[in-house]
Amino acid sequence: MRENKGMKIFVTIILVILLALIAVAIALLGTGKAAELLEKRGITFLSHKDKAETTAMTSETETAAPAAAEDAAAEAGAAAEVPAEPADPGVLMIGDKEVNNGIVFSRTAATRAPAAGELTSTNCILVNLQDDSIVLAQGEEERISPASMTKVMTLMVAAEYMDPDTPVTITDEMIKYCADNGLSAAGFELGKTYTVRDMMYGAILPSGGEAVAALAITGAGSEEDYVGVMNQKLTDSGLSDSAHFTNCAGSYDVNHYCTLTDMAAIMKAALVNDTAREVLTSKVYTIPATEAGKEDLVLSNWFLRKIEEMDCGGTVLAAKTGYVEQAGYCAVSYFISNSGVPYICVTVHSDSDDNCISDHAKIYRTYAV
Repeated sequence: MRENKGMKIFVTIILVILLALIAVAIALLGTGKAAELLEKRGITFLSHKDKAETTAMTSETETAAPAAAEDAAAEAGAAAEVPAEPADPGVLMIGDKEVNNGIVFSRTAATRAPAAGELTSTNCILVNLQDDSIVLAQGEEERISPASMTKVMTLMVAAEYMDPDTPVTITDEMIKYCADNGLSAAGFELGKTYTVRDMMYGAILPSGGEAVAALAITGAGSEEDYVGVMNQKLTDSGLSDSAHFTNCAGSYDVNHYCTLTDMAAIMKAALVNDTAREVLTSKVYTIPATEAGKEDLVLSNWFLRKIEEMDCGGTVLAAKTGYVEQAGYCAVSYFISNSGVPYICVTVHSDSDDNCISDHAKIYRTYAV
């Protein structure tokens, strides 16, 4: 009997404890603390508090704007009836033009060479970006000095890794870099503060040496480290076997080189980037004066301004020129034919700036479709 009585007391105690635990759990759930305890143990769920807030918000919205809720529901229903097609990850765009998803350009049976004396440039390549086929080529795999065409890569690194609105103050080091390397200047003033975006335009449109130095120093602390990023991009793109850079501006160096095919690939990659494309396709960029009596700083891409007056059979939208004695006058440009086909052209070793531009117009007019 004593054993039965003791057992009953034990069971009663157990039941009381269980009821107490249940009461505590209910209380915790009511305050949201149970959810916190469970989350600490890796268990997550919508707590009672979250549900209450969601219900209140839904109720508030429905009370304030029942018509809007009905419209949204109707739109949701329509969307459910006609599911959106998923984006094709293989599609590559340059602006509103779909181009082939790659930077490996191939000769075909239809690839041609320019006639003797047809161009002033000794080396050239014309690539159809719809299929990455080489339409016209001569000496496209020879190692050349890219001169200021290098700045297309300089721009691309800035566009991908730097905030365009970052302030940049022009220093003695930047001005000296321009003078020491015999580079043309964009006209940025010592001690004045601009933006990275201004430096991008300054590097491309007038090919400003101080703008290039400003991007390198602001972006990486030094030109050497910035060039390291440029060369890493060559490696990532599979171009490092035939291309290598030693500086950001395109100054001649025996170890600063690429092929015309490489430069076409670099230009294509840059144009895919929205910020870089905006810079490369701009004919004029104006930086308003900040002081009374000072003139605006107007930057111009003379290649684009000159070639628009020529018969090209379409529109040249982007370009970067260059010159060093070892490369002559050279340029890389992007073109849309009248039939809507996108192309990139690179030429090197022309005998003048004007003739280099004329060669691009002639190549597009004659060989693009």
